[in-house]
Amino acid sequence: MATFPTDYQRKCELTVNGALVPSDQSNFPILVGYNINSALNLPTEMLVTGGVNAALSDGGDIRFSSDSAGANQLPLEVEVWVQHASTDASRQAKLWVKGSASTTSNKIYVWYKVAGGIDAQPAANTAYGKYSVWSEYAEVWHMGESSSPNASSKKANNAVWGGSGTGQDTSGKIGNATSFNGSGYSDAATFDGYDNTEDHTFSFWVKPANTTGAAIVQSMPSGGGTSGDGLGQSLSSASKMQVYAKGGATAWGTDDTYGTGSWVHAGYRCTGGVVAATLRLYKNGVGNSTFSQQSGSLTWLANNALAIASFPTHDYRFTGSIQEVRIRSSASTDNWITTEYNNQNSTITFIEVGTPEDNLPSSGIKYLFWW
Repeated sequence: MATFPTDYQRKCELTVNGALVPSDQSNFPILVGYNINSALNLPTEMLVTGGVNAALSDGGDIRFSSDSAGANQLPLEVEVWVQHASTDASRQAKLWVKGSASTTSNKIYVWYKVAGGIDAQPAANTAYGKYSVWSEYAEVWHMGESSSPNASSKKANNAVWGGSGTGQDTSGKIGNATSFNGSGYSDAATFDGYDNTEDHTFSFWVKPANTTGAAIVQSMPSGGGTSGDGLGQSLSSASKMQVYAKGGATAWGTDDTYGTGSWVHAGYRCTGGVVAATLRLYKNGVGNSTFSQQSGSLTWLANNALAIASFPTHDYRFTGSIQEVRIRSSASTDNWITTEYNNQNSTITFIEVGTPEDNLPSSGIKYLFWW
């Protein structure tokens, strides 16, 4: 393995657009893209196949830091990395960097072009590997694979397609997404990543194809129960997003009509614990409605089943596309959710790319005098 930052020959300053950050966020997964949602957040030279200043073809030598000296390395997930020798439209990158986003337009730095041409991304479970990007999340599925989606968070299971129609790769809001035809679904089997009687946050991108009532992300005790047990988010027959929580309690809430054929960033935040839970729905980065559970308390058991595009009992199957499904193990603030939406919806303006430069060695000939 190469030594960071000594063995990295190129770096580039990236500036977070403070105008899109309503309050300072730390430990924030930042989307850095190239030809993702029209964004060009990286220097082109990184993605030129065989280029003199290119990164490795698999992105193995890409690193990030919060400082120009490379003293503070940041965790990174390389979700997508595609180079091309001459056609810029064929190049694509989708990277997730855990760093800070500040109202004062802070800098982060991308490093590449490793000496010797051999390196790999840090192991997923190490300090700078992909699990560290999502250490505050119980479940993360990007939903961009052409086969069953892999989990990016340490506690989650890889999801498995089921039903008579499996999910298919399709164009999403930020890169590829998964489409469902009303017959297929995706099971995450069982997991024990979070407790929905405690504070947590759901979020995802969704593009409904019709107004039929259907589950989008729903959980229930794996030992049994009705389709409504557990907690999750569904689309009502009136094309409104709703949270359905059942287990000694029934909590309903709906927000604005979502319609069909357009991508919407949706989710909810749960605060207040077991008895006095308050649920707040979000649409495109803005809180739309807040409601308290009607009676009783939420319940949750260890090792729960979770399904995407249906209930875990495989009824109420969804038709449309889903992307970037996340369950955070805490209650995200309004400003966190707004920043998350701005980063993914306005990726093209969220990060400004500086001028790439050589990473000069700290030793060797520094001055040359002529007589």
